[in-house]
Amino acid sequence: MRRPLHFIQHVQVIGHDARIKQRITEVRQRLRVIIDATQQDALIEQRNACDA
Repeated sequence: MRRPLHFIQHVQVIGHDARIKQRITEVRQRLRVIIDATQQDALIEQRNACDA
């Protein structure tokens, strides 16, 4: 039996405009700026969303 070349993964986006927020976060991390320590490692997406 043949396997698919690419696997599909279920991802649920958490928050609005996740790409923009992620880019801002990456820039802040490069500059080592921490606005709120509790949000520093905040999730942007939840993998395997259907398994909840």
